[in-house]
Amino acid sequence: MAAGRLPPCAGRTSEDGNRHLASKVLVGVEPGDESMRSIPVDVSGLKVMATGVTPVSINKYVDGVRQEATEIDDMGRPLVRVSLFVLTTEGAEEIRVKVPSANVPKELGPLSAVSLVGLVAAPYVNNNRVAVSFRAESISATK
Repeated sequence: MAAGRLPPCAGRTSEDGNRHLASKVLVGVEPGDESMRSIPVDVSGLKVMATGVTPVSINKYVDGVRQEATEIDDMGRPLVRVSLFVLTTEGAEEIRVKVPSANVPKELGPLSAVSLVGLVAAPYVNNNRVAVSFRAESISATK
């Protein structure tokens, strides 16, 4: 296979003739099948610590003028991004998880131990690179 070329199973050709990676292809789901848009993640056996909470802002354009707004989920709930350290026996990884703001405790301080409910990973393509977005239904402080 020539350098820079994708294997036939690793992408799809769009209407403009360009090859694009698709997260559905990466997880083995046929195009048009919406059953596997996210992958459940179990971190119950790991120590997870919160390091910060920030609102998730997006840019909206009204009459050609950029306005910053807070991202909302499909139920209309504003989202926040919670930075977390996931500690394993091999080390620590930092991940950022989007959570509805109402489901994040106000007293969540830096390096607080937390547990996650409904954590899912959603692969996507950004600038021809595969990336992963994390979402959770709620976060709660643990002891």
